[in-house]
Amino acid sequence: MKYAVLLSFIGGIIPAVLWLQFWLREAKHREPRRLIVGTFALGMLSVLVAGFLEKSVSIYILEYTTFSFFIWAFIEELLKFLAANIVALKTRFVDEAIDPTIYMITSALGFAAAENILFLFEPLANGEIEKGIMTLSFRFVGATLLHIIASGTIGIAMGFVFYKSKTLQQLAVFGGIIFATILHTAFNSFIILGEQHTIWVFCALWIGLIGVIFILEKIKNIKKIKI
Repeated sequence: MKYAVLLSFIGGIIPAVLWLQFWLREAKHREPRRLIVGTFALGMLSVLVAGFLEKSVSIYILEYTTFSFFIWAFIEELLKFLAANIVALKTRFVDEAIDPTIYMITSALGFAAAENILFLFEPLANGEIEKGIMTLSFRFVGATLLHIIASGTIGIAMGFVFYKSKTLQQLAVFGGIIFATILHTAFNSFIILGEQHTIWVFCALWIGLIGVIFILEKIKNIKKIKI
C-alpha cells in the first residue's frame, strides 16, 4: 500500500512538473518560485474542495449528463482560478499581460497532478501496473491537456484586457471561466458519453494546445499604452 501511495504521487507529479517547466519558459521573465510553488500546491488542494462540492451538487442533479458535466466543470474551473488568484494574480509580480496565463496554467497543472495521483492509486494498489501506466498515459495526453487549455483560456482572456479597465478585466474573467467550462464540458461529454469520438477529441486537444501557444506569442507583445 505504501508503495502504491509513493508511486501514485511520483506518477502524478512528474508529468505535471514537466509540463510546468515547458510553460514557464513562455514567461517573459522568471516568476518568483514561491508563487509558482504556492499556486501549484493550492491547485492540488483545490481537488479536495472540488470533490466535496461535486458530490454535494450531485445530490440534486442527475449524474453523467451534459448538465452535470457543465456544473462539475464550472466548479473545477472556478476553483483553479481562485487558487491562482489567492496566491499570485493580485501580487505586484503579475505585471505583464502573459503572467495571468502562466499562473492559471500552473494552477491547472497542480489540479491535474492531484487528479492523476487519485486515478493512479487504485490500479497500483491492486498491483495492476500495466493499467496504471495506461491510465497515466491517457491522462497525460488527455485530461492534463484539457486542464492546461481550459485554464489557459481564462488567463488569455485576462491577458488581452490586462491594461484595460477593472470592469473589462472582471468581464474577461467571467467570460473566460464560462468558455473554459464549455470546453471542459465538451471534453467530458465526448469522452464519457461518446467513446467512439475519443481519438478525435485528443486530436482537437493538441490543436487547441498549439492554438494556446500561438496566442501567447501575441499576448507577449501587448504593452501598456503610455499617455
